[in-house]
Amino acid sequence: MKERDRLADILRRRGLRVTPQRLAILSFLDGNTDHPTAEDIYAAVKAQHPAISLNTVYKTLEAFEEADLVWRFRAGQKHKSHYDPNSRTHPHVVCTRCGSVDDLPDDGENLQADAEKSLPDGHHDVLRVEVCVVVGLCEECDDHDE
Repeated sequence: MKERDRLADILRRRGLRVTPQRLAILSFLDGNTDHPTAEDIYAAVKAQHPAISLNTVYKTLEAFEEADLVWRFRAGQKHKSHYDPNSRTHPHVVCTRCGSVDDLPDDGENLQADAEKSLPDGHHDVLRVEVCVVVGLCEECDDHDE
């Protein structure tokens, strides 16, 4: 199966219309571990689709988020939202100085189990843990302090 067909099938299975812009954005995100912002995605996709607007990128990312194709999270208050195509629950570590984002080695099952244990019986059923962001300084920023 060609890559374009595979991505189109993913969109269809999630109930989304297949458009050239959505395919380009999904192609950019597919397997991407950089946690890009909407602006990063826009810059990358604009090279292939010069007529695409930043608004289209935002609307597409919103549709992808609703369809569980991406996970949106803020990397601290002063930083923009980042998008992760790995929509399974997992924690991230964010540098408060430069805003870099990395995955932490946890599949999220421990986070959900801990949340379920901490709630009083009968109060809530935990469906999933949506965001876990650990904040600190990355190695590069920390090295500049010394």
